[in-house]
Amino acid sequence: MLVIKPSSPEAPRIGLAAATVLAGASGLPDPLNRVTVATSDGMITVAATGRIDQLTAVTFRAELLAVWPVRVGMLTVDLSACTYLSIGAVRALQYIWRHHPLGGGQLQITAEHPEVIAALDTANIPRVRVPNQVSSTS
Repeated sequence: MLVIKPSSPEAPRIGLAAATVLAGASGLPDPLNRVTVATSDGMITVAATGRIDQLTAVTFRAELLAVWPVRVGMLTVDLSACTYLSIGAVRALQYIWRHHPLGGGQLQITAEHPEVIAALDTANIPRVRVPNQVSSTS
């Protein structure tokens, strides 16, 4: 987990509650592909479900960048219901992992699907391991 200390006590705070249905391969909205942003008690969760392919990675990146630069508390990127991450989505996660927020904060990424875990591991993006998860090397 990455922990950044706030640069000032007056660091900006934001409040969001939104869901974006992402386009599927046909270019039409696909309710199985969704990015949801929710806030609760100083925590923001960006949750992705379904496939985050090249078309939908643009929206995924925009949602992440909307909350990360001013992050003060905890940002959780929940990929536990995500079944695929394109290179664009992986690059968005690498970007927020490497660029510290202005207000400080913490970042954690969770994933369960083997392809998503492999993409994160290959890109050296640390994630929180789910207790029931068995390592592919065991």
